[in-house]
Order: sequence, then C-alpha cells, then structure tokens
Amino acid sequence: MPITIEDCGDKRMVTVDGRQVDRATYHDTRQSVETTLSEQALEGLRELNGETWLIYHLLRHETKGRYATLGDRLSRLIEDFQPKRERTRFLDFGCGTGASTAVVARLGYPVVGVEIMPKMLEVARLIARDYGLSDLETFLDVESTKDLPFEDGEFDGVVTFGVFEHIPPRERTHYVDECWRVLAPGGILYVVSSPSRLWPIDGHTSSMPLVHWLPLWLARPIINRFSRKSDRKYPGDELLYHGLVGINLLSLLRRLPNSELCAREGGNTQFFLRRVHGDTGNRGARRALRAACFGVMGAVEKPFRRLGLPIDAFLPMVDVAIRKKPSSD
Repeated sequence: MPITIEDCGDKRMVTVDGRQVDRATYHDTRQSVETTLSEQALEGLRELNGETWLIYHLLRHETKGRYATLGDRLSRLIEDFQPKRERTRFLDFGCGTGASTAVVARLGYPVVGVEIMPKMLEVARLIARDYGLSDLETFLDVESTKDLPFEDGEFDGVVTFGVFEHIPPRERTHYVDECWRVLAPGGILYVVSSPSRLWPIDGHTSSMPLVHWLPLWLARPIINRFSRKSDRKYPGDELLYHGLVGINLLSLLRRLPNSELCAREGGNTQFFLRRVHGDTGNRGARRALRAACFGVMGAVEKPFRRLGLPIDAFLPMVDVAIRKKPSSD
C-alpha cells in the first residue's frame, strides 16, 4: 500500500493510498493528515497498526479533525466533573500509545499511563515528547493490570478510554475492581468511548443489530459471514478481545461500592447528542431521526434516574463519570 511522509518543516504530511479504515469502516480511498509528530513516532504507529489503520490512529492523537471528538469527550467529562482535591493526579488505565493520556495532560494534570505492551509505551513516550507533554506524562510498563503497583486511593481520577470492552466479560470484574481500588474517595472514574451492551446495535465490532446479545458460538459465524465492517474472519473467542461485548452500565454501577453516576444539570443525553454526535456527517432524514430518538430519551432521563435507571446505560456509547463517594456521604 503506497504511503508517503513529506517533511514540511516543523510538520509532516502523511498520505496513505489504498484500502484502509475511514470512520471505523474499510474503504478504498486516499487520506492525508498534517501532524507535528516526528517521523520516528509515525513509524512506531505504523509498525503497531499497519498502513490500514495508520491514519485512523494518527487522527486519534490529533486535536483537530474528524476524530478529535474522541478526545473531546474525555476533556469535556473532566471539565464538567473534576476531582475535588487540590493536587489532582490521574491514572490512564490501558493507555495504549497515549492518546487519552495526552488529553489529560493538556488539561494540566499529571497523569500516569499503564500498559502491558512495551512497544506501545515506546511510541507513547515519543508522542509525549513531540507534543511537549513529557513533564506531565509518566508511562509505566506493567506485567498485568489486574494487580497495579499503586496504593489504595492513590489517584483522584482514573481514565479508561475504550478499554473494558476489549476484556472478556468473565475477566472484566477484576480490572474494574482494581481501578476502583486505586481511586481515592471523592475521586472520579471516567469510562469513555466504550460501546453499550444495552444498545441494540453492535456499532463497535460488526455494525450489525442484536449479534452482541447472542452467545459467541452463534454470533461468530453470523458476523464472519455478513458483517461489512471488517475484511477479516474472527476465529475462536477473538471477537471478545475486539470489543463485541460492550459495557452494561447498570451492572458496572452495581459492582462499584459507594458509586454515584455524575449528571449534568441539563441532562447527559443532550451532551451525548451534541458533543459526541454533533459532527458525525449524518444529514437529512437520518440525522433528524437520531435527534428525535435522543430527544425522547432526554425527556425521560430525569424520571428514569429517579427510578435508579440512568438513561446513559441505553445510549450507543458509554461516556460517563462515576464518583466514588466518601464514606461520610
């Protein structure tokens, strides 16, 4: 696949021509992105993700462009629901190459990113250097994120950006418990950009309805045969690691002791519609239908919340802040 990196002084123009991912779907297309990342960092992203996914992952690190809303979700959550302590310290759980770590650092918070893949951390450090964020970002290579090398309550904010859905459901509770353990009372757990288990369409892995509610032995052949989102066929339980089974927010809240879902005064549904899907490219009838659907959900949000049923659980994506209430609350 043809790929060129043109040096433009303090920036580089990256162009990929061929079959690649655009808006999380495969297309035969030509894409170009201007970036301040060094050629060394770009080569690291290429080695990790291949040419097919290079532009997609590069755009996740950029502050402008059509994927900038991914980082915007997290930054808005942190701005709307900030930890209360004066010296706030964040943990980015499963930081990958540091896209979400950089979002936290740009807000001025010191942040520790943990990851089990050393190569990803090598690239994350290069990217932090290129963005001038090395003073705020620290990256730690751990053998397992089930047992983090931190004290109880060491962090005021814990970020999981598109993480939990890539952990098989039978193992997920161990990681959830560990994130909650290292979070200080009064701190905030930010669960961002994860597909909802309760939304009827699997938009993350297959773009098909209802398949994520089926047992794996039945879902796998259906997805391999009919899904147009991916060119590949998934063997064994690989679909579970690719995020087929999203997050059930209701179960997550029940799992976390002394947890409280943070809510905006105007409701979380409107935030999701305007900030998460305000620039999806949908127009006309499809956009109007989406707006009408979320309008209805927004109208019932407060009554549902009084019944202990946060409407956030039934949106396509989970983008929430969960407060760990102090024992005195």
